[in-house]
Amino acid sequence: MEVRYKALQSNKILFTAFIALFSIVLAGCGGGGGSSDPDDPDPVDPDPGPVTLIEKSITGQVSAGASGDATVSGGTSPDINPQSLVDVQVTAVLFSGDVEVGSLSTTTDENGAFRLAIAEQDDQLVDRVELTFEKDGYTVGQKTVVPKERTIVITRLGPVNVVTQTRDELAFTASGSPAFRFAIIKQADGSVAAVAGNDYSRARTAAGTETLLDMSIPADRVSDDASAVRAKIA
Repeated sequence: MEVRYKALQSNKILFTAFIALFSIVLAGCGGGGGSSDPDDPDPVDPDPGPVTLIEKSITGQVSAGASGDATVSGGTSPDINPQSLVDVQVTAVLFSGDVEVGSLSTTTDENGAFRLAIAEQDDQLVDRVELTFEKDGYTVGQKTVVPKERTIVITRLGPVNVVTQTRDELAFTASGSPAFRFAIIKQADGSVAAVAGNDYSRARTAAGTETLLDMSIPADRVSDDASAVRAKIA
């Protein structure tokens, strides 16, 4: 009985070892799951997403001078202007069709120069850029361009004349009504100046002067709490 028991026990150990070996073989063959059929299609790669194209750029220069629309060219780089304006805030709003897709901003350097790099993608091409140029003491410049690989924009901002008229120095209109009065005059030496109130009254009677702009604000249209009116005239 003891010999038979030992024999059965030995057979049990062999059977257990066989089961373990058979399991290892199945695991190495994929466990019977899945298929290794070479005719199965290759797995589909995930969508890589939009591809960034070559950058477009807008390079330009801002200078002081008579206000006017910016000019656009396709040259290499703007020439340095002795009247270049530093620290002009340049803002660009980007459009794809009629949809605003982003914005960029920078400031001009000591030569009045600036550069904006536009990295567009193949699913969202930038076909229009609206530029705004701002600096205290100067008019606001605006320009719309169609960006190319290299676009050059040259613009000028005219100085803004700030004049103030107090309520104590009201002028009178042609009808005799008191008013805050402002004007731009061309003086005898050819220079242009902004004047207000009594200064305008004196200037328009001076020899060789010419009134370019005359603007009046009736005094009763201005709040009684306002002791003065300031005007920015470009």
